[in-house]
Amino acid sequence: MQRPLVPRANSPPICLSSVESKPCRVTSLKESSETSECRYKPSPWSDCDPRSNTITQLLTLRSGDPNLCQKKKKLSRKCKEACKFRRGEWSECDPVTQLMTRIDSLIRGSRKYCDISRQITKKCKRLCKYTYGEWGECDPVTHHRTRVRKLEEGDPSKCPVEDIVTRPCEKKDGGERCFYGSWGEFGPCTNGVMTKNRPMLQGGVECERKAVITKACE
Repeated sequence: MQRPLVPRANSPPICLSSVESKPCRVTSLKESSETSECRYKPSPWSDCDPRSNTITQLLTLRSGDPNLCQKKKKLSRKCKEACKFRRGEWSECDPVTQLMTRIDSLIRGSRKYCDISRQITKKCKRLCKYTYGEWGECDPVTHHRTRVRKLEEGDPSKCPVEDIVTRPCEKKDGGERCFYGSWGEFGPCTNGVMTKNRPMLQGGVECERKAVITKACE
């Protein structure tokens, strides 16, 4: 960019006319879009999200250079009135999904933005605790091993008192599955660590590392 420099009328004769030059200013794409005529068509505001307490609106480009203007914009803001709910009671554990359900009721907030009720789910607590027997030999006909589990803690009316657990002896690719006996106790402290083992009934080298647990001495 250039501009002429002309001495003022009362300047001394030593002052001569000249031309001043400087590099052009490069306008970024963002700056261009902000200064260009970008006009947008707004969509209706969404319903209030009770979890984030926000509403959203989508703006779609109506006029303006699509190379300089954003084609779509998303606006968000807080709901005019927060949604507050009264917590309901948790349901019984669903034996199929292993989930408990709670229905909360709206006690404060506009019904325009807030749902009248909301449903919350969570995983059930462990209601049945079992002890497991040792694995039997691999059955040559069914190619399964079995063991018995017995109820240790839990309501007998909701938890089976005793049942049989079965597991294939082989993987889908034909490889051997890992089968173990019961864990022993941690041994004495050696070089700052303690270990305990369980006998490996079946499996290859990759199963051996799961037959030992090591922890730092207390």
